Amino acid sequence: MLNVSKIYGQELSNPKDKEGFSISTMSDQGIVILGTDQSGVLYGCLELAERIRSSGELPASISFADHPEMVLRGACIGLQKSTYLPGRHVYEYPYTPETFP
Repeated sequence: MLNVSKIYGQELSNPKDKEGFSISTMSDQGIVILGTDQSGVLYGCLELAERIRSSGELPASISFADHPEMVLRGACIGLQKSTYLPGRHVYEYPYTPETFP
């Protein structure tokens, strides 16, 4: 895989964060989106697209980084959980007849 951080002189704050990304304005290169993985690059592109859609123009200057706090992204059925279950390190929905509302 190509290490673009060496090309553009940019580094991600924590390259171990799955699906993380950073968007930066480079004076002579335009806007650079770096991702910790392929999904991170995609989410960085989606973030930039949303900002362009909202403002109607390409940002003149941007410096933004983000990554998901939990390992599971997307919509889910039921109530949104905001914490890990006791004794677990993965964000999950183990629904059973006893826990399903």
